[in-house]
Amino acid sequence: VELLKAAVGGSLFAVTMAEPGADAIRIRAASMGFEEMCEWPATALLGRSGRVLDAPEGEILLLDEAKCRMAQECGTPWSCVRTMRKASGELFNAYQHIRGLSVGASVDGGEDVWYLLTVYIDMTEDASGGPVDQETLDYGFLEDAATSIAARLAAEISQELAARSAFWQGFDGEVLDPDSERDLIRLAPPTWRRGDVKAQLA
Repeated sequence: VELLKAAVGGSLFAVTMAEPGADAIRIRAASMGFEEMCEWPATALLGRSGRVLDAPEGEILLLDEAKCRMAQECGTPWSCVRTMRKASGELFNAYQHIRGLSVGASVDGGEDVWYLLTVYIDMTEDASGGPVDQETLDYGFLEDAATSIAARLAAEISQELAARSAFWQGFDGEVLDPDSERDLIRLAPPTWRRGDVKAQLA
């Protein structure tokens, strides 16, 4: 989790990284850009369900809702417009791009360990003061943001692996601290999870 915070925290892109779960996703890191967009301090969001950002009556099509849930559960790429709630209670529309990012495997069972990366664009108004038209969105911006965060996380993981290697030099066996979350994950360079939401819903 600390690696996620280090990779995401200082970014000017509006980005969150969350831990997927059966009941609800839990926000583990939020960027400066996201804090500015939603007016939520990251400290008030970490560990909380992503539902805290949902509008009471989300203006999202049922089909999109199902695809969004599938993307959140499986990490398959998906994008949609969603009504969100700022800390003040004000509602606004945001275009969100969801992708799963694998960071390694669990030490005990070898299961894939991944987090949900979401990039947001505030659609409240454009440079002219009017609402943003989805047709004019810069989708390259979303890719740039996602790639930037993945690269920053890769650098953090590389440093962590180097630190672990230096620490364990001289030890014959691997001794894990059961209270240390980072030692329960066999880290690897981050990779995007693949899949087609439409195919999984068919």
